[in-house]
Amino acid sequence: MKVSEAINTRLSVRAFLDKPVPETIIRNILDVARRAPSGGNLQPWHVYVLGGEKLTEFVDMVQKKLPSQPAGEGTEYNIYPPSLKEPYRSRRYKVGEDMYSLLDIPREDKKQRLQWFARNYSFFGAPAALFFAID
Repeated sequence: MKVSEAINTRLSVRAFLDKPVPETIIRNILDVARRAPSGGNLQPWHVYVLGGEKLTEFVDMVQKKLPSQPAGEGTEYNIYPPSLKEPYRSRRYKVGEDMYSLLDIPREDKKQRLQWFARNYSFFGAPAALFFAID
């Protein structure tokens, strides 16, 4: 497959089978991915993988916090610039509006939007979760 084909056919998946992913497949994917270029060829990332019982325990722990922190614990840094300028602000909001429209969740239904957003914290049912950290 050509890189352009991979980019043009990519998907954002928000629903997964409950079938476990074999550790060998995850290791093979990460083995290939670790060769991705980085500044100075440092590859400064660390990858943490959770699956099975450990993932279930983690999701349960997070789910217990959601009633008091429905948007999560917050971040150490701004994911988006505080004053996102155009055209980026409009693009960001359009993606959100399009997604909720496809899900048939109206803008006024904040409760249902928060419920959908909370699925992020259960990894949308994925059988494995990968966390990437950089020093």
